[in-house]
Amino acid sequence: MNAENSLIQLIGHDLKLKQIRIDDFLINYVEIGTGPNLLLLHGANMGWGQWYPNLKKLSEYFNIFALDLPGAGSSSWIHPRNLEPQKHWVDIVEKFIKLKLKKGASINIVAHSIGGWIALKLALKEQSFINKLVLVSPLGFSEYTPKKYRFIGLYIFAQLLSMTFMRPTRKNIKRFIQDVFYDVSSLKEEFIDYYYESLKKNKFSHPFLLLNRIAGFWKVRNVFVLLSELSKIKIPTLIIVGDKDPILPLNSLYLKAFRLIVGARLEIFLNCGHVPSTEKSNKFNELVINFLKF
Repeated sequence: MNAENSLIQLIGHDLKLKQIRIDDFLINYVEIGTGPNLLLLHGANMGWGQWYPNLKKLSEYFNIFALDLPGAGSSSWIHPRNLEPQKHWVDIVEKFIKLKLKKGASINIVAHSIGGWIALKLALKEQSFINKLVLVSPLGFSEYTPKKYRFIGLYIFAQLLSMTFMRPTRKNIKRFIQDVFYDVSSLKEEFIDYYYESLKKNKFSHPFLLLNRIAGFWKVRNVFVLLSELSKIKIPTLIIVGDKDPILPLNSLYLKAFRLIVGARLEIFLNCGHVPSTEKSNKFNELVINFLKF
């Protein structure tokens, strides 16, 4: 990916692009930094490049692995309708961690949106090697689907939009990303190019088709709602959300659900949308470093 190389140059640091085969998937990832282990899990099918405003600063304190989930970036592609979230996301990430950790080592996880759901599932299964969790605008705490996105829950409609009004041109992909931001000034054109280029691999890579796999017409699909299990998580957890998030609006039920993880710390970024790690990157980086280091 030429755009991927441009994004690496934008980060401007000693970032290594690597690949590893896990089961039937070739997993693309970047590694950077020294110190305690830190895994970054992106949202939707954004790829590791989502973390471009964070990698350089966080790598001063941590040995970072930021991977492309199956179906994202330069990792092996899978049709959203064939996606089995536990098998193709959670299990693959768990195997990646175990391959990269030395015996007896632990890892911190910072995860955004659908990545947050993956991190929660890992925490429910494997709390022994996870040190701390940072969940950024995480899925798993609510079954609510905003009205604006409900029609995407109908596959025929999502497919029609992906081929017509919102076909994956660069202009439309930029609009799709901007739609979940409150402050779009933080978005870099290099990231738009990176995401657009990754979606050109296959006509079924459109984010609407992935969102259809996650959200039904009325509510988030049951597999992605973890309310009955969250109290089992005993790992120190920081939750970061934006007060202007159009996908996961901060209603009273959502805020109440955060308290299901005993001792979880909640930080609400003001004038911020669905991607605090980009929109308020300096504040985000400082908060994450202080939480994970102390």
